[in-house]
Amino acid sequence: MTAWGESSHATGPSTGSGRVKTARPAPIVLNSSAVAIRAPPRRVTEADALRVPAAMHPRGRTGRARRSVPGRATDGPYDAPMRPTALLLDYAGVMTEDMWASVGGFCVHHGIAPERLAGAYRPGADFYELSVELECGRVSVEDFEPRLAAVLGLDDHTDLVQRLVGGLGVEPRMLEVVAAARAAGVRTVLLSNSWGEAMYAPEVRALCDAEVLSGRVGIRKPSPEIYAMAVEAAGVAASDCVFVDDQEVNLPPARALGITAVHHTDADATVAELRRLLHL
Repeated sequence: MTAWGESSHATGPSTGSGRVKTARPAPIVLNSSAVAIRAPPRRVTEADALRVPAAMHPRGRTGRARRSVPGRATDGPYDAPMRPTALLLDYAGVMTEDMWASVGGFCVHHGIAPERLAGAYRPGADFYELSVELECGRVSVEDFEPRLAAVLGLDDHTDLVQRLVGGLGVEPRMLEVVAAARAAGVRTVLLSNSWGEAMYAPEVRALCDAEVLSGRVGIRKPSPEIYAMAVEAAGVAASDCVFVDDQEVNLPPARALGITAVHHTDADATVAELRRLLHL
């Protein structure tokens, strides 16, 4: 089986010019809205740039951009300004308010010390490892909820995950800037570690051209493979993508692929940075 992000190339007959035709990969359907993602066109190389007049070059004078500061695109002395063409978005804490605020509110409502869950949700703890299995789709929500109820000291585990994260309010400022980006032709991809799919607000999903959810693909952030999946879903080069996440640990693997990564700490700051990067 071909690994995600790779493509099998079949060699066809030679053309009259001596070049060999190469078969493009088949479209990939990534989400429930059946969005077909096709392989991006071949990028123009610097060698090609020597043969193409600068005014006709699809990537400016040199066809490259150097990004020396994470989250900021830096143009070289001969580079035309470039706008990224895809936006990869985390969900909880980026497109919504902080997830742990919702969890904390749930705990207070039920008379549970928030520290009880926080203590169980630490790397190496049994419950943390179980949550990783949930995010990777190896444990169902129905099997996870009784264990979660035990951690919280609750008798009723019915729809517990949804009750826990259902209080997440959508961030209107992020909705507005994502809608503006999409209207400007920027591809939008939801890239999220999922606790089931009921947690995602319809108005957020409606703004996304594709979804790469950990529970579907069996890999979670910060595994590098899931970023490659999101880039393929966007249908552009990694260097043409901007990624936004509120967890700093999730940013280095994206940057290693050439993605511009923005650490979300405040909606106003993120909106301003996205408007700058995407020329909105």
